[in-house]
Amino acid sequence: MSMTRREAAAALAAFVLPLEAQGPAEPPKLGFFTPAGAKLVEIFANIILPPDEFPGAGDAGVAYYIDKQMQGPLKHKLDEWRTGLFTLNSVAKHQFQNRGFLLLKPEEQKQFIDGIAAGQVPALRGIFDLMYDLTLQGYFGSPEHGGNWKQASWTMLRIEDVMGGGEHAGHAVKGGAK
Repeated sequence: MSMTRREAAAALAAFVLPLEAQGPAEPPKLGFFTPAGAKLVEIFANIILPPDEFPGAGDAGVAYYIDKQMQGPLKHKLDEWRTGLFTLNSVAKHQFQNRGFLLLKPEEQKQFIDGIAAGQVPALRGIFDLMYDLTLQGYFGSPEHGGNWKQASWTMLRIEDVMGGGEHAGHAVKGGAK
């Protein structure tokens, strides 16, 4: 049985495009965050949307999504991010015997972020709100924007990428209507 050129191209696209949409084999280079800044955002994102049987937001590349946004459409938020992350680390040092956020134990990191969410640190409300919004965008959005690696949230929600991750991809719920 022979295959036409069109059939061969369609078969190849069906294999290659979904792999592209799943996320990078290794993390992309950071353009805005330092490695420590990306790690802080990864931990913060995993506290907002923690891992369970599915990857948490930090594990799904949210830091890389935010990094990409800070180099493009959210460039105007750069100072807010820098100030917010600096203040977050300074407040952590003040509350935890001169230990910055990354030096805290996981349960202390969670306690600290939960306190910010509860309004206990008004100076950090702005960075928390921004982080929360961008975590949700990066986790639930299309992988082509830098987050949702391996379609983590779509797998959790049983959403399949019916168009292979292209710019105008359509999405359908497995077992349901589009």
